[in-house]
Amino acid sequence: MTARKRSRDPKQTPLGREHARLIALSDKDSPLVSFQGDRTFQAEDLADWISSVGRTKVAIGPPSARQNPSVVGDLVICSIFSPGRVVALDRSTGVHRWSLKLGYLGDSSVLAPKGTGLVYCGTCQELHAVDATSGEVRWTFCPYGRKGESIYSSPTVSSDRLFIGDRQGYLHCLSATTGQPLWKVLTSRAKNNDVNSDPVIHGRVVAVGTNAGLAIGYDTVSGREIWRQRLDGSCTESVPSDAGDVVFWTAASAYRISAVDGTVICRWQHRNHRITAACIVGDLTLMVTQRVWGKDRLPWPTAELQAFRGNALVYTRAYPRWAMATVRYEPTTVRVYEATSHGIGILDPRTGAREFVIKFAIDNVASGRVPQPHVLEGRLYVASEDGRVFALEHPKLSTGSIC
Repeated sequence: MTARKRSRDPKQTPLGREHARLIALSDKDSPLVSFQGDRTFQAEDLADWISSVGRTKVAIGPPSARQNPSVVGDLVICSIFSPGRVVALDRSTGVHRWSLKLGYLGDSSVLAPKGTGLVYCGTCQELHAVDATSGEVRWTFCPYGRKGESIYSSPTVSSDRLFIGDRQGYLHCLSATTGQPLWKVLTSRAKNNDVNSDPVIHGRVVAVGTNAGLAIGYDTVSGREIWRQRLDGSCTESVPSDAGDVVFWTAASAYRISAVDGTVICRWQHRNHRITAACIVGDLTLMVTQRVWGKDRLPWPTAELQAFRGNALVYTRAYPRWAMATVRYEPTTVRVYEATSHGIGILDPRTGAREFVIKFAIDNVASGRVPQPHVLEGRLYVASEDGRVFALEHPKLSTGSIC
């Protein structure tokens, strides 16, 4: 009779012990707690002004690749998660100009297309088009009423058309000025067919990812399906490039796809890693990846930024523990902005050099997550988790523009 092998406790494996070390907050290893750049600034030292949006429970919503706040003319407009509000501040002074109370938890971003005079904001129940100057609601889109959560997608606007997905599997096209429905299309009849990703537009194609494991492109005018690609899991995130490529990602893979015809340009898979954020910079694709561990696929407390050219790894940059990083490319400065729980990193995507880190706490501990900043005319407009909004002087770049 052979002896039965005793199953090994996964916590006693090398990976298990490393996971335990990383989640132990008593571990003060510098790489785990310090967000490092070539130069580090305290936000207060760069501030032209700092303003409070008022009493909040949780000021910032779930991580998003979109900026919050957004600058609209002479206003800085910020979406507050809880209690749900939209607050407009004077761009020069930070003085309050108007505030809009929302009926539920506020979105993670504010969309303010140039030249429209409107700000698109709201909750996961309804979308508002708000007059940027007065804060007056011009129209509201509430497809399923104010019970439950029906909209996780954020709107995208192009040529007076607004596109947004919903959790019933539909992609909607509305008039951006009036909110009048123009068309809607059911993306699939799958059981889990939510359209939670943000629509991406290139020319006359609007593309979305769905929880049914699909990336689909539609004609912006008619809603006719142009192409469809199968993905290896639920897709709730997508980001565009100026060249017409889109990165869609699932828990296990990222796909760089042509928005024009749906061709898969490149695909990345990371064994036992999940992809949490991405952006495109020319021929580079940058992804934030996080190891998962054990049968429950517990998230690794640390993450990495990995840059690929095609399938070739160009460089990696480490994040400290629980960074919750999002990344966004800003063409006016030719830089990638890393919004984390440890502050903002400003990275040269061509070299991987993290030139600056801006911190919002006095010491090296996490200061609360910040969303993506709005970068404009040599300033960064940043919201913090404690309900403050900052107008910061942009650190001087060695190359590139800050116009």
